[in-house]
Amino acid sequence: MLVLFAQLTSRPNAPIAKTITSVMASLVLVLVGGGLIYAAISGYGRLKKQAAIEESNPLSPWLWRTDWALRRAGSQNKSSEISSWIMAIFCNLITLPFLFGMVPDFLRHGDPRVILLLGFNLVGAILFINAVRATIRHRRFDNTYFEFDALPFSPGEYVRGRIHLKLDTLAEHGINLRLSCVRKVVAGSGDSRSTNQIVMWQAEQNVPAGAVGPGPLGRAIPVNFSISAESPNTDHDNPSDQILWMLHAQADMPGVDYSDDFEIPVFRGAASSTPASDFGTRITTGADNFGFAAPQTGDADSGEVPQPAHTKVVVSMGSGGTEFYFPAFRSPGRALILLLVTVFWSAAVFVLYHINAPIFFFIIFGLADLLLIAGTLHVTLGSARISMGSGEILSRMGIFGLGSTRRIQVSSVASIVPVASMQQGTSSGNHLYAIRVRLKDGRKFTLADEIDSRQEARWACFLPW
Repeated sequence: MLVLFAQLTSRPNAPIAKTITSVMASLVLVLVGGGLIYAAISGYGRLKKQAAIEESNPLSPWLWRTDWALRRAGSQNKSSEISSWIMAIFCNLITLPFLFGMVPDFLRHGDPRVILLLGFNLVGAILFINAVRATIRHRRFDNTYFEFDALPFSPGEYVRGRIHLKLDTLAEHGINLRLSCVRKVVAGSGDSRSTNQIVMWQAEQNVPAGAVGPGPLGRAIPVNFSISAESPNTDHDNPSDQILWMLHAQADMPGVDYSDDFEIPVFRGAASSTPASDFGTRITTGADNFGFAAPQTGDADSGEVPQPAHTKVVVSMGSGGTEFYFPAFRSPGRALILLLVTVFWSAAVFVLYHINAPIFFFIIFGLADLLLIAGTLHVTLGSARISMGSGEILSRMGIFGLGSTRRIQVSSVASIVPVASMQQGTSSGNHLYAIRVRLKDGRKFTLADEIDSRQEARWACFLPW
């Protein structure tokens, strides 16, 4: 904001093209900074709410998504529309300063490089058109969703329900539906990062226009698939290797075609016709061996969790029982990003000090810098140790292994569960996890965090304590 203010006040007689260019460049910085602040604040709130849901239903992963718990799957088009606009706005804020600042000069001098600049700006125009089309599609078909007849669906049984949408035109060729079980594998890192989707099972059908009935949004498309009994469960344990069940719907329409995708929950031996509200009130209050809470009939997530191929936690047998040691530098990627952000932020604070910036800005930036330094030290050098002894759980977290030991009576423990503690990267399925103990009096304590694999967190909870 300071840069934007300076651009508007320091050079009042500057050419209008250069002023527009400078202002748009400043807006890029403002939007990036504001976006990061908003993402941090809103992301913390979402993760806190998500952790509470997972703790309340540790054995029912199909209840961890709000829409699934309501027996429906929301359309992925809405998030696609938002991301399309974010990309379009950000790209155009970068390209338009070149259009206003350099293209006029190149045209006046007949410089052939103007073709490259116009091509560069064409990218922003294409992204803008794509965002407009996404908005038109969303407005035309409304907030579509797939309503379940069962929660969750199970291999060997039927996937039945209805897709609700606003449909003001008859689909003459019907609606094409495709149900797929996809293995999504992410390999490599950085520029060599790639995502492959391997279809493990698939079925297709065409719903005639006459079979489309009325619904709360206007129309309802019936869905009825029989899935193989050998099909795998939905699996989000490893963000780099996930099993997804996707329902795709498509219809040729005048103007913008209808196209939608829904992710549905498929878990073996867990199908139920119980209303969603009944599921939401199921809270496990006991634990057999201080791993996951005691399994209940029909819980698809209650089986033993296999040990991951590569674990970072060190498990050993101490004098009193099992001991878990979570070493420092467990999330090297996040530690590196935090270190770079902290270095640049500290440099900005140093510059503010030397240019005699207003004390208010220096204090705010300085306090934020202290938080970044503390976070970097925790992520990079923080370790955790959990052990059993004399009817107590002993937990110690701290930098360089230092810190006070928390003592928790075994008799006061209700459950120990893994919860999502932080999202890393831009993918909603790429989280860091923590192991949290919930006491019978309602209090909660974190025993270890910065675990980058949900499978490892679940495996640690399943081990005998």
